[in-house]
Amino acid sequence: MKIDKELHEVLYFRMERTMRKLKEYTRQVLKENKYGITIDQWIILKRISEDENGLSQTEVSNSTFKDPAAITRIIDHLCKKQLVERHPVENDRRAHNLVLTRLGKNLVVEMTPIIQAIRAKGIEDLKVEEVEALKINLDKIYHSLDK
Repeated sequence: MKIDKELHEVLYFRMERTMRKLKEYTRQVLKENKYGITIDQWIILKRISEDENGLSQTEVSNSTFKDPAAITRIIDHLCKKQLVERHPVENDRRAHNLVLTRLGKNLVVEMTPIIQAIRAKGIEDLKVEEVEALKINLDKIYHSLDK
């Protein structure tokens, strides 16, 4: 496969361009619906909602591929908005588990159909087989970079 191509022909450029477009589209939809949270805040809220016992900041950082400093800032904002609380971990005064407040849980329930619609919009012109092939190929690219 020829690798030396014009920038707009490079696969990674197209992947980055697509992700930026998705983030911008999502930002616009969230703004129009007046949720007052960013896509990164949504990702963190959604991830925390998936574990009823709460998650450490490290677990959230690792599972969302965000750096710890960014996670701290996002969590601080979510706590100020009363969507997330830090609960102390028994037997470890330094550690905290992140849990959703009732307001946070309600927001996740309310926003989930909108986020699902955004994701569906991005792939509406693809056949099921194409989506599955894309997932497989993106995973192959991801794992090849671990070698």
